[in-house]
Formats: sequence, structure tokens, C-alpha cells
Amino acid sequence: MSRELIGVWRSTGNEGGGFMPIYDLLVYHDFTDHLNTSPPPIGARAGDWFGDAFPDLHVVAVGPGIREGRVTVVLAHGERHMEAVQALLDGMAS
Repeated sequence: MSRELIGVWRSTGNEGGGFMPIYDLLVYHDFTDHLNTSPPPIGARAGDWFGDAFPDLHVVAVGPGIREGRVTVVLAHGERHMEAVQALLDGMAS
């Protein structure tokens, strides 16, 4: 674990075992969309775009690809745009 992560972990009281860790969990899927010619809009139901493997999820951020030549689409519960995640994606472009 990096020193920065250890600092966050300790600042939430985890060193004494008093709190459960809370994660922003990123699961990567390499996906080729054969049906659409543009990325999905914010708030779109993920199942409509990416199939039944993503029930109850929505598009909450869209940005430049983590890997060159791709688009990164972030899915989460809820339909609201995740500004913090969007800022991370936008920062990758610069």
C-alpha cells in the first residue's frame, strides 16, 4: 500500500480496526460496441448500451480513454453526473 493510501486509511480510523474501509471500486471491462457510433450520454441506462451484465447501473461520466484510442465510460448506481470522476477523466486528457 502506498504511503498516501496508508495515510487515508489511518485518517479514517482503520489502524485500530475501528472502522470498515470504504472503497471507490473500479472494475475494468474491455468492451467493443458494435451497435452504436457514439458514446452513451450521462444518465443513460447501462443495460440499454452494454447489455444485461449491468442491471440498475447508469452512465455517470464519459471521458477520454484510459488507453489510447478509446473512450472511458463510468457506470454507477444512480443517474447523476459524478463531477469528481469526470474531473479525473478530463485531467487524463491534459
